[in-house]
Amino acid sequence: MAKTFPEECGLYVPGHQTHLIQLKVKANKPKFPATVELIDLETLAIKYNDIVVHLKTHDALGAQADSLSAFDNEISFAPEASLLYIRRSGPTENSSGSWRPYYLAEDELEDCSTDDEASGYFEVGI
Repeated sequence: MAKTFPEECGLYVPGHQTHLIQLKVKANKPKFPATVELIDLETLAIKYNDIVVHLKTHDALGAQADSLSAFDNEISFAPEASLLYIRRSGPTENSSGSWRPYYLAEDELEDCSTDDEASGYFEVGI
């Protein structure tokens, strides 16, 4: 298991934080209605189109909590992008509401306590 809290992780690789550019690049990938079940502290079971996949994220507890309180139960999964989208609020006068994306990994998660040049993450030491 990784050795850090999700909010302390600066990696932008699957299973870690999602960067705005990643969302824009993958925005047109097909999305399907989905359900979320917590398997363990890093693993979620995502069900869509009668398919169940087990994927990992450092914030599995957060994803589970968000899914339980999803606005109008709106949860979707884009399998080609490995992105889970959970609607956290509904539309208001000037907005369409907010969605929380989770960038999910198939493989074991990398430890956030190491540098990763490819993602632009460098741990800040004291």
